[in-house]
Amino acid sequence: MYEREPAEKAQRDLDSRLEAYYGPELREQPLPESAWLHLRSSLHSPRASRRLRLQPARWQIRRLMRRARMRRSSQRTPAHVQQAFTRVLHESRMPPQSCRLQCTVTSNINAPRVRIALLRRRKIRLVLPSNLTWSIDAAALDVLLATALARYYYLRKPVAILTRFLLVVALLGCVGAFLYFPRTATNLVILIAITTGLCVAFVGVSHLRGYSQAFRADTLMVRWLGRTRVCQGLHSLADRERSQRRWRWREPSLAERIERVCGSRVAIEDERLTLVR
Repeated sequence: MYEREPAEKAQRDLDSRLEAYYGPELREQPLPESAWLHLRSSLHSPRASRRLRLQPARWQIRRLMRRARMRRSSQRTPAHVQQAFTRVLHESRMPPQSCRLQCTVTSNINAPRVRIALLRRRKIRLVLPSNLTWSIDAAALDVLLATALARYYYLRKPVAILTRFLLVVALLGCVGAFLYFPRTATNLVILIAITTGLCVAFVGVSHLRGYSQAFRADTLMVRWLGRTRVCQGLHSLADRERSQRRWRWREPSLAERIERVCGSRVAIEDERLTLVR
């Protein structure tokens, strides 16, 4: 009994300290009967039971993981980048739900890049270098985002989709011919020649279409932002690019874009990433 009293006293002292720190103990707050009835009706409804049967636990886990990845990707996008993307969307008169922006930082590049993923829920990916000495101003950021939006606009055109579909069908037809045609020497030579020609044509057409779409996207970007703003952004990107005339797949160089859009040098304002000058 004497051993139990110090323990009980210590427990009472701990309870009194907790009450003094957190306040008095809260009373029970039972839910109203209408809330329980609503929960019961929703659990016993045929739609809810069918949803539970059709969606096993693994699909629910995958959905939660996908939502968590989307939430992390949205949290990774800096606020000033998201504000610039919203502003460019407003200038382009495109609906906000037409595409999404994802911003990532990597150490594998020396200059920012924009990539378009049509098969991944209409996503525009902005890749920024992790080098702390690389700073991007507002004009360059607007040009990057407007370039991605303009190219995404042209990639969604029915003509572009039909062209890609026909090229893929032609290549699949050659593969099917290899599998089902009689494998004689003459047929193999003919099929190899046709497949090689189609591959060369596919590469050439894809490269030329990429060039033409890039220049058309620059023209559309000038309509959205204005020639002065676009030239400022292009010159700002060119000043930070190591090689302005580096060749890329389906992508004109910055020097070609500046020569086509601007024609002459434009003075660059020393402005940082802010909405208020």
